[in-house]
Amino acid sequence: MELSSESIVSLSISDQLASRDQFDAAIAKLRSLLTLLSGEGFAAFKSLSEDNQQNLIWLAFDLADDVGRAGELVAEARTGRPQFVTNLRG
Repeated sequence: MELSSESIVSLSISDQLASRDQFDAAIAKLRSLLTLLSGEGFAAFKSLSEDNQQNLIWLAFDLADDVGRAGELVAEARTGRPQFVTNLRG
């Protein structure tokens, strides 16, 4: 389900739960990726080609943006007011 600031104004309980599910899923993905890029996983990361390293870093940025957007939706569902999170690349 694609949610936007415009469509969130009057969300049902099931839609509010769906926005929370999006947030939880985005955060779980980002945490998993960062786990692989830190600690013992960092050695494996450093052994990758520079292109693969850059792609993984961009993936982390994309996931962080997803977390931010999903967090906005959760906050809007709670308050009924638009919330704004800065895009990490912008």
